[in-house]
Amino acid sequence: MTPGTGMSALIDSDGYPTPKALRLVRSTASPAVFEVLRGAWWMPDRGVQNTLSKAESAMVGRRERGNTLWRFATGGWSGNEELIDQFEKTWTWRMTWRLSASGGLYIFEVPKYEIEGGTVRQVLAAACGASLL
Repeated sequence: MTPGTGMSALIDSDGYPTPKALRLVRSTASPAVFEVLRGAWWMPDRGVQNTLSKAESAMVGRRERGNTLWRFATGGWSGNEELIDQFEKTWTWRMTWRLSASGGLYIFEVPKYEIEGGTVRQVLAAACGASLL
């Protein structure tokens, strides 16, 4: 079992999301939440991608050019499922969700955007504490 490679304050020593990570997922009402998810995800190198297979692309259908895709696969890991459960309750989920499939696959499409006053990482650093990034 290998904990995620994300920000250390977002995962505990067993690779599960911390209470702080779960709060950030619930309260980050912007595309920065995807960086929080990646940071708290167990095995993000396998479970988090910005590309889709041909079959997934066919299921998702037409996308706007320039939008960012996020593909999350939970791998059955309860910590990842807990992150998805918290994210599913948010406005950002409703605005970006494109596909869920059995087995823990979730695909989101984030429209091109700019965050006034800084990058996603800067906004996330302000929310988490600058020492996390």
